[in-house]
Amino acid sequence: MKVRYFFLLALFIAAPARAAVEEDAAQIVDVFYDLQFERAIQAAINLETRYPDSPAGAFYVSVAYYQRYLLEDPPSPDTFARFEQASNRALEKAVKLMPEQPTVSHYYQGASLGFQARAFVAQKHYALAIPKARQG
Repeated sequence: MKVRYFFLLALFIAAPARAAVEEDAAQIVDVFYDLQFERAIQAAINLETRYPDSPAGAFYVSVAYYQRYLLEDPPSPDTFARFEQASNRALEKAVKLMPEQPTVSHYYQGASLGFQARAFVAQKHYALAIPKARQG
């Protein structure tokens, strides 16, 4: 009986933290869609620092780099490398969440893999994109 109450207490405590992460992340989305990439990257890095176990910060760093990569002329290999690093970091963090938060884990795994597939399509590397898309 005590274990059940402990589990419920853990869920109750974790829910506000998840809500805070997602609330902060929503603000980052507005910034990178406004094409303010450096500001979005810094905000996502701050999110990752505040919530180091959450994949959200790394994921939004990766999305900001992805968006910037799409608009660069010519596209920068450095920007793509930073996207990949952040995306892989988000994916690793998402996988680690699976035992405690499977829904959040699946969400960020799918999102990270989906953006990796998109990035490969942007580079016209369709054969690399397909397994990422399937896995996502």
